[in-house]
Amino acid sequence: EHLMTCLPEKEGWKAILRNKLAYLDRVRGARQAVANTSFDRDLVIITALDKEAEPYGDLFALEAFDMKGARLFSFADALGTFRTGVLYAIGRAGQAPAAAATQALLTQFRPRLMIMTGFCGGVAARTSFGDLVGFTKIDAWDYGKWIEDEAGRAVFQPRPDTLVAPEGQMFDLLRDSEKSYVPDEQTKVAVAAASGSAITRWNIKGGQAGSGSAVVTSDDKMIAITGRNEDIRAIDMESYGFYHACSHTPVTIPDYMCLKSVADMCNGDKNSRFHSACSRIAASFVHDMVRTKYDFSR
Repeated sequence: EHLMTCLPEKEGWKAILRNKLAYLDRVRGARQAVANTSFDRDLVIITALDKEAEPYGDLFALEAFDMKGARLFSFADALGTFRTGVLYAIGRAGQAPAAAATQALLTQFRPRLMIMTGFCGGVAARTSFGDLVGFTKIDAWDYGKWIEDEAGRAVFQPRPDTLVAPEGQMFDLLRDSEKSYVPDEQTKVAVAAASGSAITRWNIKGGQAGSGSAVVTSDDKMIAITGRNEDIRAIDMESYGFYHACSHTPVTIPDYMCLKSVADMCNGDKNSRFHSACSRIAASFVHDMVRTKYDFSR
């Protein structure tokens, strides 16, 4: 009876219609307010490239979905409760695609936990191949302005504008995992096979990341990026856009973190030989955390 009404052919029918439309407008606003402030899905996992999402096909039973690039899955958490998730591969690298896709996923699915995984570059003195880095802070290393020095030369003046990961459950689990995490044997075998036995062990590390829209293959550029902060351990092309979207979304803000495994050292030797192994390391860690550690009921 709220959506249909009879308007009598007499004086006052306009007021009745006006009141009915005002009621429907209030209902629409109330429903939107509830949607904006409540969670829907339990988990959304996002990757930049398709190959970074491939390991999840072995870890979850993925189902097709009517949103291009997205696949659905379900799993049981540590308490045995049935949970639902979405996996989305953007299909390209970069800050802008990551921010746009993240915001779309947040608005449509409103997850409790939002995770980005894949591979990244590492800082040789601070990480090793395969190490999984949880990005606790992120600097946009290519954000700033160009100025002229006294000699009239163009000089880039960085303005990193640091973003910080929320101190939620994933932050706590990352800290605990730095001390005690041991991957299962199946993951060790898969990683060793994918890396030609070059990666047989790795560590979990929390640390700062330098994120920009350009690929880094220069030692000089790496020194310029990491020299400003001794805690920068990883370099990637998406996490700043991901963190910015998660922290500035118009809907309810999830717990979120970017977890990437070190596949190269951003120098002249940069190549793709460890991409598959490192994608597996990151995906397996998330698979383990959401099934055995993360409390979705909190």
